[in-house]
Amino acid sequence: MVILTPKYPTIHEFNGKRRNALRIGGVACVALAGTAGLLSVRQQRSSKKVGGSGRMALNETAIDCISGALGEVAALYSLFPLDTLKVQCQAKSVSLSTALKHIVSQGPRTAVRLLYAGAGTAAFGGTIVGALHLSVYYHWKRIGDKIQAHESSSDGMSKGGFALFGALMSSICVGAVEAPFDQVKMRAQANAIRGPPMKHLIETLTSSGARAVMSTSFVPFIMKAIPHDVGELITFSALSETDSIAEALGPFPESARDAVLGAAAAVTAAVLSTPFDVVCTKTNVSGAARAHGTMIDSLKSFGKTARTEFQKGGVRAFYSGFLPRLLQMVPAGVIYW
Repeated sequence: MVILTPKYPTIHEFNGKRRNALRIGGVACVALAGTAGLLSVRQQRSSKKVGGSGRMALNETAIDCISGALGEVAALYSLFPLDTLKVQCQAKSVSLSTALKHIVSQGPRTAVRLLYAGAGTAAFGGTIVGALHLSVYYHWKRIGDKIQAHESSSDGMSKGGFALFGALMSSICVGAVEAPFDQVKMRAQANAIRGPPMKHLIETLTSSGARAVMSTSFVPFIMKAIPHDVGELITFSALSETDSIAEALGPFPESARDAVLGAAAAVTAAVLSTPFDVVCTKTNVSGAARAHGTMIDSLKSFGKTARTEFQKGGVRAFYSGFLPRLLQMVPAGVIYW
């Protein structure tokens, strides 16, 4: 007689499942908490604009920093799997369905781990980046508003010029901080490195030095960040100051108006920056991006990668991963703005 005994999971299997559940729960909690905090801060800002009942304890710069940090982390965690799929498409030059099938075929636990590879490192950098991104941009935009209030639009730099300058300054400031985090995140998402991404970044900084890391990561990042940030920030600024759009969205609350404009700005940014994003991904996950050289060498590597991609697939090659990137950026724009 055969006695069937139940098979209980081993301690290793149980701990693995528990860690997976904790990761998923942590991601959901961070995304929800970030979104709730962002909406709360926006409500404070709105109450100040309309002369609300209470006086705010934080100044405008602090509000911008908190809004940017919370918005960045909330958008990052809630949409990170789409970013991973985008990187997989670009790094391997495959379609979205092919990348998705490959990840799903690894099993549920491995698939979750792959989809959120590098998320912790990205969130650490995203907190700083989100605060810098919004605060620097609004700082220069407020300067433009003050100058426009005292001068005619024909004198000096226009309001649009200050918005453009603010977008450029935001890209450069953010790039100096985010570039190393973005590079190691991409390598983790493309399975180009093993182990914790943050540990890999620290080891690289220790062995090669900060200058070498910046030389290989800053140029690819800034080449994609400038068209993205300028396209997004200028589109949002232009649309928000267009009278006809303001009248059409007038009946809606401010948060809804910002969400619509943020989605439109995200579409513009995706179209303008995806070719640069493709080359950035290819450069970062390739051996050329890891070579110890100057920023000039990194720029040459970026140009060489762009030429190689064009020779392989023409203009179409520069829009690899466009669909998952668009699906990620539009909701992210709604959350962020």
